[in-house]
Amino acid sequence: MRARAYCWYAFLFLRPSGWRQRRRMAKRLLTCSPHGTVMSKVELYFGTARKGHRPVSNTDWAHFVETQIGPRFPGGFTVLKGQGRWRTNRGATVKETSHVLVLWYRPAPSAEAGIEAIRAAYRRQFSQESVMRVDSSGCVSLK
Repeated sequence: MRARAYCWYAFLFLRPSGWRQRRRMAKRLLTCSPHGTVMSKVELYFGTARKGHRPVSNTDWAHFVETQIGPRFPGGFTVLKGQGRWRTNRGATVKETSHVLVLWYRPAPSAEAGIEAIRAAYRRQFSQESVMRVDSSGCVSLK
Protein backbone atom coordinates (compact mmCIF):
# COMPACT_ATOMS: atom_id res chain seq x y z
CA MET A 1 0.00 0.00 0.00
CA ARG A 2 2.79 2.44 0.89
CA ALA A 3 4.56 1.81 -2.44
CA ARG A 4 1.33 2.51 -4.31
CA ALA A 5 0.90 5.82 -2.46
CA TYR A 6 4.46 6.86 -3.34
CA CYS A 7 3.92 5.89 -6.98
CA TRP A 8 0.76 8.01 -7.13
CA TYR A 9 2.58 10.91 -5.48
CA ALA A 10 5.44 10.63 -7.97
CA PHE A 11 2.98 10.40 -10.87
CA LEU A 12 1.25 13.61 -9.84
CA PHE A 13 4.41 15.56 -9.21
CA LEU A 14 6.38 14.39 -12.23
CA ARG A 15 3.61 14.63 -14.83
CA PRO A 16 3.99 18.01 -16.57
CA SER A 17 0.27 18.37 -17.29
CA GLY A 18 -0.84 17.48 -13.76
CA TRP A 19 -0.57 20.97 -12.28
CA ARG A 20 -4.14 21.00 -10.92
CA GLN A 21 -3.63 17.67 -9.18
CA ARG A 22 -0.26 18.82 -7.81
CA ARG A 23 -1.82 21.98 -6.40
CA ARG A 24 -4.66 20.10 -4.66
CA MET A 25 -2.31 17.39 -3.38
CA ALA A 26 0.24 19.91 -2.10
CA LYS A 27 -2.42 21.77 -0.14
CA ARG A 28 -3.55 18.52 1.49
CA LEU A 29 -0.02 17.32 2.26
CA LEU A 30 1.43 20.60 3.53
CA THR A 31 0.36 22.76 6.42
CA CYS A 32 2.25 26.03 6.43
CA SER A 33 2.84 28.40 9.31
CA PRO A 34 0.77 31.60 9.22
CA HIS A 35 3.70 33.27 7.46
CA GLY A 36 4.03 30.66 4.70
CA THR A 37 2.23 29.90 1.47
CA VAL A 38 2.13 26.53 -0.31
CA MET A 39 3.99 26.86 -3.61
CA SER A 40 5.49 24.54 -6.21
CA LYS A 41 9.20 24.30 -6.89
CA VAL A 42 10.86 23.12 -10.06
CA GLU A 43 14.55 22.44 -10.55
CA LEU A 44 15.80 22.23 -14.12
CA TYR A 45 19.24 20.73 -14.76
CA PHE A 46 21.02 22.01 -17.88
CA GLY A 47 24.13 20.18 -19.09
CA THR A 48 26.79 22.01 -21.08
CA ALA A 49 28.60 19.20 -22.95
CA ARG A 50 27.71 18.85 -26.63
CA LYS A 51 28.75 16.07 -28.96
CA GLY A 52 30.68 17.47 -31.90
CA HIS A 53 30.55 21.05 -30.58
CA ARG A 54 32.28 23.12 -27.95
CA PRO A 55 30.57 23.12 -24.55
CA VAL A 56 27.92 25.75 -23.83
CA SER A 57 29.95 28.78 -22.69
CA ASN A 58 29.19 31.09 -19.79
CA THR A 59 28.31 33.78 -22.35
CA ASP A 60 25.92 31.41 -24.15
CA TRP A 61 24.31 30.50 -20.81
CA ALA A 62 23.98 34.15 -19.70
CA HIS A 63 22.30 35.01 -23.00
CA PHE A 64 19.92 32.05 -22.61
CA VAL A 65 18.98 33.19 -19.09
CA GLU A 66 18.34 36.75 -20.30
CA THR A 67 16.31 35.79 -23.38
CA GLN A 68 14.49 32.58 -22.36
CA ILE A 69 14.19 32.39 -18.56
CA GLY A 70 14.00 36.01 -17.36
CA PRO A 71 11.13 37.09 -19.64
CA ARG A 72 9.04 34.03 -18.67
CA PHE A 73 9.61 34.39 -14.92
CA PRO A 74 10.27 38.06 -14.14
CA GLY A 75 9.26 37.51 -10.49
CA GLY A 76 12.60 35.86 -9.84
CA PHE A 77 14.54 32.60 -9.81
CA THR A 78 17.90 31.22 -8.74
CA VAL A 79 20.63 29.74 -10.93
CA LEU A 80 23.30 27.50 -9.43
CA LYS A 81 26.44 26.18 -11.10
CA GLY A 82 27.49 22.60 -10.59
CA GLN A 83 29.52 19.65 -11.79
CA GLY A 84 27.56 16.61 -12.85
CA ARG A 85 27.61 13.23 -14.51
CA TRP A 86 25.02 11.50 -16.59
CA ARG A 87 24.71 8.50 -18.85
CA THR A 88 23.85 9.03 -22.51
CA ASN A 89 21.28 6.98 -24.42
CA ARG A 90 24.23 4.94 -25.75
CA GLY A 91 25.54 4.15 -22.25
CA ALA A 92 28.55 6.49 -22.15
CA THR A 93 29.17 8.46 -18.94
CA VAL A 94 29.62 12.20 -19.47
CA LYS A 95 31.17 14.54 -16.88
CA GLU A 96 30.19 18.14 -17.39
CA THR A 97 29.59 21.54 -15.93
CA SER A 98 25.91 22.11 -15.38
CA HIS A 99 23.50 24.87 -14.44
CA VAL A 100 20.52 24.37 -12.14
CA LEU A 101 17.49 26.65 -12.32
CA VAL A 102 15.47 26.75 -9.09
CA LEU A 103 12.04 28.32 -9.46
CA TRP A 104 9.26 28.68 -6.87
CA TYR A 105 5.88 29.41 -8.47
CA ARG A 106 2.13 29.17 -8.08
CA PRO A 107 0.90 26.27 -10.26
CA ALA A 108 -0.93 27.51 -13.34
CA PRO A 109 -1.08 26.54 -17.00
CA SER A 110 1.01 29.59 -17.97
CA ALA A 111 3.79 28.62 -15.52
CA GLU A 112 3.81 25.03 -16.83
CA ALA A 113 3.95 26.28 -20.41
CA GLY A 114 6.85 28.59 -19.54
CA ILE A 115 8.82 25.81 -17.85
CA GLU A 116 8.33 23.43 -20.76
CA ALA A 117 9.20 26.18 -23.28
CA ILE A 118 12.50 26.78 -21.46
CA ARG A 119 13.34 23.07 -21.56
CA ALA A 120 12.48 22.80 -25.26
CA ALA A 121 14.43 25.96 -26.16
CA TYR A 122 17.58 24.73 -24.40
CA ARG A 123 17.42 21.29 -26.00
CA ARG A 124 16.93 22.82 -29.42
CA GLN A 125 19.42 25.70 -29.12
CA PHE A 126 22.26 23.65 -27.61
CA SER A 127 21.63 20.19 -29.16
CA GLN A 128 20.89 18.50 -25.82
CA GLU A 129 19.25 15.09 -25.35
CA SER A 130 17.33 16.31 -22.30
CA VAL A 131 16.87 18.87 -19.56
CA MET A 132 16.05 17.10 -16.29
CA ARG A 133 13.03 18.40 -14.38
CA VAL A 134 12.44 17.78 -10.66
CA ASP A 135 9.17 18.95 -9.09
CA SER A 136 8.33 19.41 -5.42
CA SER A 137 6.35 21.76 -3.21
CA GLY A 138 6.81 23.50 0.08
CA CYS A 139 5.93 26.41 2.32
CA VAL A 140 7.39 29.73 1.21
CA SER A 141 7.69 32.93 3.24
CA LEU A 142 9.43 36.06 2.02
CA LYS A 143 9.27 37.96 5.32
